[in-house]
Amino acid sequence: MIGIYEDVDLTELVTAEGSLTNPDDETDLNGDDGDEAVKALWCAVIQSQLAAGINDVVTELEVDNAYFRFTDLPVIKIDDELMYVTAGLSPASTTLTVIRGWNSTTAATHLIDARVYMAYNVENVVVVCRDNEQVVTGDESSYVTYCLDDGLGDPDGSYSAELALGDIDYDESVAFHRKVVIPEDTDAVSKQDLIHDLKGPSDTSFKLIALDS
Repeated sequence: MIGIYEDVDLTELVTAEGSLTNPDDETDLNGDDGDEAVKALWCAVIQSQLAAGINDVVTELEVDNAYFRFTDLPVIKIDDELMYVTAGLSPASTTLTVIRGWNSTTAATHLIDARVYMAYNVENVVVVCRDNEQVVTGDESSYVTYCLDDGLGDPDGSYSAELALGDIDYDESVAFHRKVVIPEDTDAVSKQDLIHDLKGPSDTSFKLIALDS
């Protein structure tokens, strides 16, 4: 499972596999003037943080967000320990029941706010725009294009309707930018119905991380 975040610290989730949880901020772009808005975003494998520290024997833990929800991707990583989640994925919950020290890793103490990763690398990630209200307003997804970051925090300028983000390891993120342009002579509209859609598991390849990752 992969997500798009509004912040470099990967705490403000915008989209996870096409599920809108926090729409973009632009609520009133004026087409009379051909308004546009550019925003930086980050794509990463879904992750959260421990809501409370744990010792090396407990099998139930609390995380900050109910982001983990795929039963076919049940392994998480905290520090150097892998854990197999047996409950809390469906329905998604902030309480996870786990098998400790999974796959020959060592159960250990973990501090509050320790990062909790899905223990999978993902290949061939692509982001596109989807209009969530096209039946009502018509398909406006063409208003949105994407480009990669230039490495200095700015767009590289090569905008396209579909952007390949490439392979993303479980503890990495890819910075990119989205631009929404309202055509001239279009009424002022809310663009919170435009969703950044990630190609899902059928289009990407998830691989459990190596034990030495």
